[in-house]
Amino acid sequence: MTNTRTTPDLITALNPGEIFVFGSNALGMHAGGAARFALDHFGAEWGVGEGLQGQSYAIPTMEGLDSLKLAVDRFIAFASQHPEYKFLVTPIGCGIAGYRESQIGPMFAHAAALPNVYLPASFWAVLYREPNETTMAAVGEAINRKEYPSNELYGSADELFQALDKE
Repeated sequence: MTNTRTTPDLITALNPGEIFVFGSNALGMHAGGAARFALDHFGAEWGVGEGLQGQSYAIPTMEGLDSLKLAVDRFIAFASQHPEYKFLVTPIGCGIAGYRESQIGPMFAHAAALPNVYLPASFWAVLYREPNETTMAAVGEAINRKEYPSNELYGSADELFQALDKE
């Protein structure tokens, strides 16, 4: 399955309003990987481990899965409050932090209902392939709020996933 809200595999430049979402550590020591790229190119700030910085948003990934899930939830709340931005989520936690897409992808289930959040293809694959209670609850909430996509009402999670796939 494909989704048009898929983060490109390689991001070297951003358009106005686009935000590069990367994995960090709580101390904001952006020494390698996507964090270093965000520091060098998209306004990430040394010493800031979470939140919006220039055209980047840091999510701390090195402090354990429970802390990571809370940080992802904070990011999703922030993204929902800022529809003027287009958030390009990189495969956070799946590089230096050492987690698998199957561990991180489901954390973004609630982001599936946000039209301004783009996810890596590997996260979408996990969400499509392995819907769980969290994913289905997020889809159900989106259906109840009539928020996704294009404020259309979908009668079931399957219908919503089919609509996502057609985008």
